[in-house]
Amino acid sequence: MAGTLRVPGDKSISHRSLILSALANGESTIEGILDSEDVRSTAAVLRALGANIPPISQSMRVTGVGLRGLKPPREPLDCGNSGTTTRLMAGVVAAHPFSARSHYLKIRDRASYAFALVSVAAALELDAGGKIATARIALGGVAHKPWRAMPAEEALAGKSPSPAYANDRSRNTSTKFGRRASARSKSSIASR
Repeated sequence: MAGTLRVPGDKSISHRSLILSALANGESTIEGILDSEDVRSTAAVLRALGANIPPISQSMRVTGVGLRGLKPPREPLDCGNSGTTTRLMAGVVAAHPFSARSHYLKIRDRASYAFALVSVAAALELDAGGKIATARIALGGVAHKPWRAMPAEEALAGKSPSPAYANDRSRNTSTKFGRRASARSKSSIASR
């Protein structure tokens, strides 16, 4: 027996190939893209943001608008029923100097995204003078693993914690985290 087998396109790669092609400078050729409702939703959102996305086909050419070339949408973005479109495009839109709303976020899953945006863990290490020596902040629920918020960590270094944090720390975490033998103390806080 002999033959050729063509594997269908992958949805995850198809979404990302459309987005990356739209944000690239120049022309990209996408071959073997999966023609699914979710992938068509990503294409529609990119079109609404001014990207030149042709109809989905097995071999398609996309002319990118550049990394900062997307335009504000005229109407709220409609991600259909595609969670992947919503998650990926939220990141793309957030990197642009305009705001956009999505029907999907407003109607289908707003509560789950609100949780993801407030799921934060922070660990602060204070120096002997009570200033923040190091901070580690993880944003949970926004990816398959927590994201480190390094710009926020750097911004906190050398600052004094607020009085509210100091009061909360002594009341709620002192029994869990005692003083170390060194001149530093370590406490952990998490959002409620």
